[in-house]
Amino acid sequence: MNLIPMNPVTSGSLSAVGYDPVTYTLAVQFKSGAIYHYANVDSNTHQALMNAESKGSFFRLTIKSNAGMFPHTKVDGPAAVGTADSATNAAILKSDMRR
Repeated sequence: MNLIPMNPVTSGSLSAVGYDPVTYTLAVQFKSGAIYHYANVDSNTHQALMNAESKGSFFRLTIKSNAGMFPHTKVDGPAAVGTADSATNAAILKSDMRR
């Protein structure tokens, strides 16, 4: 599974959000540190989340409450918060730990 670079967000429940427009996958890191990927998220929904005054409320009402429309999977491994470089570094570290 590809790591999706995420950027920190201001929210009471979300820590970071990323989006892959090629696969329509939304990556969400929660304050707990857990990272989930949500499928079938179009770019308009991602943009609306990023522009929402309350990202946590938007996420809960639009994405989480529609689990049938946006199936999700928990992503194991280190958080890939920040730029693409940190995502690449996290993937390298994870790979090195398996050797």
